[in-house]
Amino acid sequence: MSVLVAIPYRTETDRRLVDRSRELAQNLTYPDIEIAHHCNNYGYSSDYSSNAKARNETIEQWLRDCHTDVLWIDVDVIDYPKDLVELLLAHRERTGAAIVAPMNVVKRPDLDHDIWYDTYFEQDGKTCNNLPIPPFDAERDLECCGMCVLMPADNFRRGSRFAPHTTRMSVGSWTRHGLTFDRVEDEFYSVMEWARAHGQRIRCCTGATVRHAWLPDYGMDWKI
Repeated sequence: MSVLVAIPYRTETDRRLVDRSRELAQNLTYPDIEIAHHCNNYGYSSDYSSNAKARNETIEQWLRDCHTDVLWIDVDVIDYPKDLVELLLAHRERTGAAIVAPMNVVKRPDLDHDIWYDTYFEQDGKTCNNLPIPPFDAERDLECCGMCVLMPADNFRRGSRFAPHTTRMSVGSWTRHGLTFDRVEDEFYSVMEWARAHGQRIRCCTGATVRHAWLPDYGMDWKI
């Protein structure tokens, strides 16, 4: 098993985040990885089209025939275990899910608990995200996950690509701390939909926790 660790970032990304992402990736203990810190100049776009372009470019420039998997890690992730790759691969072996995400969390300064971030599942006809940790049923298939996720490299060889988001108001909305939001899909939805269409399942490994930065600490707005 050879894993491409893909970490796209923008030229304007805070250097503290870039340096931290390099440190974390270099500390990974899995013996067969290639780290792709891929810099782009596409900037920010509200429809995630620049994110999609950057991720597709990363695949096109870095994916090798030897890679069996791609581990996507956002550059603004600030902590994860050194054995993250081993934990996700073991969870996939146990569950049979093709795509595996860790517990992606963020700590908001106005809350006394972590919230589950950038990971979605449907419950009672609504899309759920940004929930307190726990609850989560580890046996539930996820609808989508971003931030940090392990995917088969063959998905990209067979044509799966990232695309800008759409807003599916017909599907409903999701609720966080009493506020209701229209469902907005980021660039990961296209690759997750491709995976489900090809019979692949998406699961969460509750034994691995990955922590996202609180972006206002780095002079950036919090999007949600």
